[in-house]
Amino acid sequence: MKPNDYNKNRYLLEQGVTLIEVLVVMAVVVVLLSIVLPALTKSREISRRTICRSNLGELSRAALLYSNDDSRGVLVAQLEPDDRNLSWIYPRYIPNFSLLNCPSTLNRISGKPGIDPISGEPTLAELTFLAKDGKSRTGVSYMQTGWMGWRARTSTTIEIKGRTWEVPFTRKTVENVNRYEHFWNAFSLKGTIPGPSQSWIFNDNNYADQIHFPDRLDNHGSVGGNIAFVDGHVEWVSANKYVYSHELSQDDNRETIVFNH
Repeated sequence: MKPNDYNKNRYLLEQGVTLIEVLVVMAVVVVLLSIVLPALTKSREISRRTICRSNLGELSRAALLYSNDDSRGVLVAQLEPDDRNLSWIYPRYIPNFSLLNCPSTLNRISGKPGIDPISGEPTLAELTFLAKDGKSRTGVSYMQTGWMGWRARTSTTIEIKGRTWEVPFTRKTVENVNRYEHFWNAFSLKGTIPGPSQSWIFNDNNYADQIHFPDRLDNHGSVGGNIAFVDGHVEWVSANKYVYSHELSQDDNRETIVFNH
């Protein structure tokens, strides 16, 4: 090597990396992060959905235990279709109230004592109401679905605090979910018997914005939600199948995202 070449190479080494080289490295890092981070986020959400599905499985089994204790075989202690109070389920039917919170949300139950607004018995305050949305820090993450057949064949007489009400729905029991036939013909389902394997009993909160349809404020956003069925199985129902699955279970005379009652 010539002395001049040696000095030139030594000079380049002493200068370190150039600005262009730094920019190239930074660009490569940005590209790699843009590929890796979404994959990590998706992986974490899949893990949360799995835990959520397990939670709902526990709630489905709790419903069957409750039906064994109820003389009429009623599946959940939901007084009327809009009742979100889940204080009946803990601690008798599930061992841990954290099962009532979806891990994809910020919803939490602190254990703060309260009073059941219907029975007047002591309970945990945050078991008595549904979280406003996935970002809410209080309330339960799951909804019970213990009624079906809006304005169909029969209504149900209920009594709350000494007052009698006629509810234009059929209360789900172990017996009637096996034989209930669709009254309405939405999706051409008239006469169809969904049975326990297609009848919802618990589901991810779907009430934040679009009623009974997944949206950006719900537990898993607008892509879908986990559903627990009367037969004990839990499955993910994507947004494009959600209205059909809900109608098949509920017989609400609904074929669109918009919910009118």
